[in-house]
Amino acid sequence: MKPTWHRADWTLVDCNSREGTVSVFLMYNIGCWTFGARFEHDPCWFSLHIEVGPVEVSICYWRRHGAVIDT
Repeated sequence: MKPTWHRADWTLVDCNSREGTVSVFLMYNIGCWTFGARFEHDPCWFSLHIEVGPVEVSICYWRRHGAVIDT
C-alpha cells in the first residue's frame, strides 16, 4: 500500500519563539474541513487561528520564551 500525502505545514514568518516577536504559520490538511476563527492564550503566547476549508493560518505573538525541559 502506497502512502498518500494529505497534510503540510509551513512557517511563513519567523519560526523562533523569541520574546516580543510574531510568527505566522500555514497548515493544509485535506482531511479536515473547518470554517471559522479562534483565539488561544497561554502564559507564553497569544495565537489567532483562521480556518477556511483545509487551510489554516495562525498568527502567534510570543509573550515570553517557553523552555522545553526533557526528563
